[in-house]
Amino acid sequence: MGKIKRECDNYVYSSVRYRIKDYEKIGDHTIKKFELVSEYAKGWAHKILGYSQSEGLIYIDCMCNCGKYYDNNGSIVEGTAIRVARVINQINASHQKEAILHFNDLDKGKMLHLKSVIDMMDLQHVKIYYHSTDANELLRLLVKSDLEKHNTLLFYDPYQADIDWNALEPFFNTWGEVIINHMVSDVIRGARNVNNPEKIAKYEKTYHKSIDEIIKTSNAPNNREEFEKMANSIIESCIYPNSKKYYIASFPFYIKTNQLIYNLIYFSWNVKGMILFKKTAWDIFGGQSSKKHTIASEMPGQMCLDFDTGNIKKDVRPGIYTVYDIAKYIYSKYKDKGEVTWEEIYSDLEKHPIFPCDGYKPKIKMMLKDSFGTVNKRDSVIFENRGIYE
Repeated sequence: MGKIKRECDNYVYSSVRYRIKDYEKIGDHTIKKFELVSEYAKGWAHKILGYSQSEGLIYIDCMCNCGKYYDNNGSIVEGTAIRVARVINQINASHQKEAILHFNDLDKGKMLHLKSVIDMMDLQHVKIYYHSTDANELLRLLVKSDLEKHNTLLFYDPYQADIDWNALEPFFNTWGEVIINHMVSDVIRGARNVNNPEKIAKYEKTYHKSIDEIIKTSNAPNNREEFEKMANSIIESCIYPNSKKYYIASFPFYIKTNQLIYNLIYFSWNVKGMILFKKTAWDIFGGQSSKKHTIASEMPGQMCLDFDTGNIKKDVRPGIYTVYDIAKYIYSKYKDKGEVTWEEIYSDLEKHPIFPCDGYKPKIKMMLKDSFGTVNKRDSVIFENRGIYE
């Protein structure tokens, strides 16, 4: 213990001279990922710590780097570990429950630097454990502890398409949530010409398929969707028999060339967690399901004229959903029923893997009325003029 403390103290001293160039440069999509995970953790911590029967929570960031980065403008950006530690400490100040945080990175120097930064924040209402080991080995170690005592949020953030589902399986089957960074761009780019046995083994472990099947999928026109289906199917296979209903959401992140770089996959046993994650994601993305780079004059989701038919249509960008798409989904599903209660519609949206409900009800109602001609009543909606808007 004394040796570890001396190493940390020495690194704290040297980290005072840490310069921007020592941090990793990140893009806008990574910053959005930090915002989404930390904002969700904030809402999650409020709910768990505010629940009278809860004794506390456990947050695990098993691939958290050194805690700081710099953006395209050279400005320092805080990573998820620092953001989450700060916000959970603030929330728990008024609850005084057990808030346990586990931070890990394979690079010991990065972990020592993260510790030095967080130590200077003087957080009094969280208990933080720092690890420097393989992330999957850490999860196997942690699962042997009493995870059932607290609600757990695990953030699993590999740099490549490298997922150890065996290490994650116990966390899918405990009281808590899991967020996985599915780096789908890695397999699409790397599998086609892969020769390295280690990389082949990595892809086969991640997707539970032979390398020939993975290469075939990577060459398919809808490769991203197919790899996403594979990941969801593997999660389903990890769930213990006779378990209750679970919920999965997924949100894409794009780089400046509008190529999909990864999806954040969210898993929970609690529909309230699903509701919160979707609302947080749409809020982070400005009222839609993701961000793509467009020219300054382009307005996402705006209405435009179809010169071929003379009708008003939606200006869509593939991979991005707006409130219009939520309204279109509702109209397509319920239009033949004539009149449907809002309670039925909102219950449907709460379980949807992408579309939010909480925080977007007024906009959904307005879009249904303006774009699909519905008659909105206090407790129900009437679908009229069926067929005109199809």
